[in-house]
This record gives sequence, structure tokens and C-alpha cells, in this order.
Amino acid sequence: MRFIGIDFSGDAGKWRRIEKNPSVWIAELSSSPVPVVQALYPVQQLAGSGSPFENLAAFLRQGDYFSAGIDAPFSIPAPFMPDGGWPALLDLNSQLPHPNRPFPRGDGFLAALTSRPPAKHYRHTENRWRQQGLNVRSPMWWTPRGGPPLTTACLKLLALSKPKACWPWSTSATGMLTEAFPMAQLRQWKLPYQVYNGDKGQTTRGQIIDALETRVSFGSYLSVVRASADALDAVLAGFAAIAVSRGVAPPPEAHWPDTEGCIAVHP
Repeated sequence: MRFIGIDFSGDAGKWRRIEKNPSVWIAELSSSPVPVVQALYPVQQLAGSGSPFENLAAFLRQGDYFSAGIDAPFSIPAPFMPDGGWPALLDLNSQLPHPNRPFPRGDGFLAALTSRPPAKHYRHTENRWRQQGLNVRSPMWWTPRGGPPLTTACLKLLALSKPKACWPWSTSATGMLTEAFPMAQLRQWKLPYQVYNGDKGQTTRGQIIDALETRVSFGSYLSVVRASADALDAVLAGFAAIAVSRGVAPPPEAHWPDTEGCIAVHP
């Protein structure tokens, strides 16, 4: 089986065809008995004649994988959901103008959803991880650490990629997409989950990678994940894909609104 992990970005500049410090990474993993990283590369290296964002949508649309985990919100808090639920949210976001950009701006996305002043509203799945100490972005809060740019970018990708299924709303034998959150995955495994990016986080990143040796084989890409936290996050996002395919990801709780979705982690 082939699984995909994608470390995502809501920064339109990170989707340029040429990027010296790429932050959008794609990991391809096998699943048994221990997942093996078979490929790991920036989105700019995807084949295709379109922009990197368009090429990623085409890559996902082909569905040549069992499941893919994307490190970005798949939905918004239920009180802000448009009439028609999650499909209507995808449609609304797709219709927002985004000249000279691959996806709408975060402030335009917020304005289309609500006239209320920005506030830190969270989905139930995000509150699950906030209660465990994680600094989670709110899809409805502009700045600092605003989540709307990441959310609108992901919703645009989902609309363009036309997945066969999105967990937890539906499942499919192949070509299923699911929401990942590498920080939550590390927390689930009781590993360090803060400040492991950049030069300052190199020591912590090394500790994480060493601890993951029994869970994943990095193979020839070991030096890549040691050098880049974004590349490491792509690998971690792949475990969300593996978890939903194996039916071991903790599902949404019964009282959660169906429209909000759920972050998937591997036990």
C-alpha cells in the first residue's frame, strides 16, 4: 500500500515554482510491517505543467495511493458553517476571488463567513488537542498565528483534487484524504512536540527522529528530515493516512457536529 503525507502552507509565497527554502513537502510511505519512506520532496518537484499548487491537486486527483494526510484544517467551527454544510463550505471558498494567487486570502475567507469581529473559535477536534497543551491555530482567528490562510488554502485544494473520500465523512478503498496534525501525532506518542524547527530546534528534532526509529524507516531520507522540520512533518502526516486506512484513528466523539471533521492520529 502507498500512503502520502503532506506538510502544507497557507502562505501563497511558499507555492512559487522556485523556492530556496521549501516548506511544503510530500512524503510517500509504504505501510508494512514498519512504514518506509520511499520518497520525500518539496512540492516544487512534482511533475506537471501547472503551478505547484495545481500540480499537487492533480497528483491527489489521480488517486494513485491508498490514503493521504494533509497538515491543514479540513473545516471550520459549526456555528460559522454556511447553509448546506461542508459541501457548501467548499463551494463558497471555491468562488472567492484570488487573482494572482493559488487560493483566496485569509481575510477574504473570514469576511465571507461572518461579520463578527475575529475571535479564537475552535472546532471540537482542535479543543481536544488544546486540552492536552497544544498551541492550536484557530480557523477563525486572523493574527497572530492565524488559521484562516491555512484553512482557505486547504479547502481550495480539496475542491480541486476532487477526492473519492474525506475522512471522517466517508471512506474509500483508495484515494482517501484525511486531516493530519504532526504536533498532535508527536503528543500522542509522548514525544517532544514544540520548537523542533530551524537551527534552534535541531537538537530536539534529532531526539524526535531517533525516537521514531522503531515506528518508521527513513532510509536514504534520514539526512533530509534531520535538516528540515517541514520534511519531518510530511512523514508524520503520513501516519494520519495510515491510521484511517487501518481503522485505528480515534473517531469524532458522538456529540461533535458532523460538519467539523476530525484530526486523525495514529495510536
